[in-house]
Amino acid sequence: MMELSERQLDEIIHNCLYCHVDGEGVHMNRFSEGQRRFYEAASDDYGARARSSAGMTLDFITDSNVLGLKVKAASGRSWDMVLFDLLIDGLLCEHQRCDMLERDTYAFRLPEGEHRVTLFFPWCVEITLTRVILSDGASLKPAPEKKLRILVLGDSISQGYISEHPSLCYTNILSQRLDAELLNQAVGGFMFSAGSLTDDFSWNPDLIIAAYGGNDYAYNEDRNVFRTSAQRYMDRLAVKFPAVPVLAITPIFRGDDRAAARNLVRDYTLDDADAILKEVYAACPNVTVLDGLRAVPHMQDFFASDHLHPNDLGFMFYGNAVTQAVKNMMDR
Repeated sequence: MMELSERQLDEIIHNCLYCHVDGEGVHMNRFSEGQRRFYEAASDDYGARARSSAGMTLDFITDSNVLGLKVKAASGRSWDMVLFDLLIDGLLCEHQRCDMLERDTYAFRLPEGEHRVTLFFPWCVEITLTRVILSDGASLKPAPEKKLRILVLGDSISQGYISEHPSLCYTNILSQRLDAELLNQAVGGFMFSAGSLTDDFSWNPDLIIAAYGGNDYAYNEDRNVFRTSAQRYMDRLAVKFPAVPVLAITPIFRGDDRAAARNLVRDYTLDDADAILKEVYAACPNVTVLDGLRAVPHMQDFFASDHLHPNDLGFMFYGNAVTQAVKNMMDR
């Protein structure tokens, strides 16, 4: 068997801000050091979620007949499942799930001949690569260079909660449809917070997706606080990325009992929050709005049991809506 070197891995790891290597293996990071400290200071849970491998892939061309992984999985504090999706020439061909973080070895059979191999990592836990193995003498070429870079900022839905197949998170559907390098900086449970866009975070996206608001409404009983936090975040985003177009997605439908209760006792409803966000976005330069309420059908069939997060079927609708919105922006 042929073990890939650090240099080879660096060429085939995608949707990652940077990697660092220590005695444990190759750590893939989607946040800068300053951002990680920000989330860790907010709570241990946020810190763990920020370390998850959401959106990251191995993407390469090979004639190997096997792909082997030796990994270390660390808890994401919410959904401790190791989920891998293997795509061959863009087609989902294998899914592996393990509920035991202690399992450290995974193997995938590859078809005969040269193919593009894309392996999606779990959105819910942190994966450290200890070894990546191909067949002896196998060829290895990086995937073709991607011509679009997308930065995603958001909460649990954008991180991937609660998708069974990581390749079907709406962000990963988007990256596949547009063949884009996509850096997923969503963190489950988080809200508009200008402090998350730290000075040391440096990446050059062609497009930004901002998808907050659901948790902000859940935790802010005062509509003015809700509005102010959204405004401050968008102001900070405009300063940090002054010329980059932004697709701002308003919250999707939610049918959980807590949301219904809030609508009864708050002095502003989720519909009011949606209207506030649209007012804030209308005042921002370079921002296009996607109405999240129209992105996923308002039926339990398209949601997980919490009636809050889309299931894989709901994510397919959401991914289609976001992809079309991005294409419309690019065609202008």
